[in-house]
Amino acid sequence: MYLTIRKGWPMKTDEHLRSHPLRSFSGVTLLLLTACTLQRAPIGDAALVDFAARYTAAWSSQDAASVAAFFADDGSLQINDGDAAVGGEALTALAQSFMTALPDMVLTMDSVRRVGMGAEYFWTLDGTNAGPGGTGNAVHISGYEEWTFSGGGLIERSLGHMDTAEYQRQLEEGVGAALPFAITGAVFVAVQVRDLEATGEWYRSTFDLVEVSRLTADDGSYEILILDGNNITVELLRLRDSAEPPVTPFGLFKVGFHVADIDAAHRRVTATVASTDAEIVVDEALGVRSFVFRDPEGNRLQAFQECGGDCR
Repeated sequence: MYLTIRKGWPMKTDEHLRSHPLRSFSGVTLLLLTACTLQRAPIGDAALVDFAARYTAAWSSQDAASVAAFFADDGSLQINDGDAAVGGEALTALAQSFMTALPDMVLTMDSVRRVGMGAEYFWTLDGTNAGPGGTGNAVHISGYEEWTFSGGGLIERSLGHMDTAEYQRQLEEGVGAALPFAITGAVFVAVQVRDLEATGEWYRSTFDLVEVSRLTADDGSYEILILDGNNITVELLRLRDSAEPPVTPFGLFKVGFHVADIDAAHRRVTATVASTDAEIVVDEALGVRSFVFRDPEGNRLQAFQECGGDCR
């Protein structure tokens, strides 16, 4: 059974995140993985949403002990290959390390859903690295947690993952400079595809997205995959009989979006598309540089960057 509650879709956040103590955890995605032995969450769907909302507020509260309160007495949180924080004191210290580094830290709940006997909770974290030794650069992280619950309805064990190289780069250069495809405005794209997995992986790796939802019709007539992050939400639809390219003489022709660095975006595309004739062109009348490219199934996409009076 899947329960999905989405807020702010497409995702929009204006806060920023920076952290000196956290420079060893860097990245765009935080994953909390469940233990091998799961217990069924002793809370209903409505209570799960409420639990996740209160957990979100705790991370934004600058009260580290309130985060630890969501874990069982022997609950643990491990980030990457580091030592696990076990028990209230250690969990409080871990949460405090984030809050000290990110005094304006804000966590936003993007969605929460039940998965088997556990739950998946999707979030976006923003803040400013204004703590001791901070760099003053913006960091923006989206990710999710997979929760294993105790018999009492609290988090029993979590294992976290962060992209340390990406996080470090954002600290040093800023969030816009860190992402090759730093999209500067919210975008939603819906595309019918033949191969949901292969095309989904291409969108994930090209635009730095994470999977937030997946739906299969009861009769198997269609599958939907939703990817989100970096100011873009992509909905991929595979129909049961779509082995051949869908015939769409009218409808979606091309999807465009503005990016922070057209040259970095172009390098990313030419590195991930096997063969492309994508070239950056200049439109002096509109004051933009742009290029057109295609996803693996031939759908047209176009990236733009405003260049004002200097469109070289």
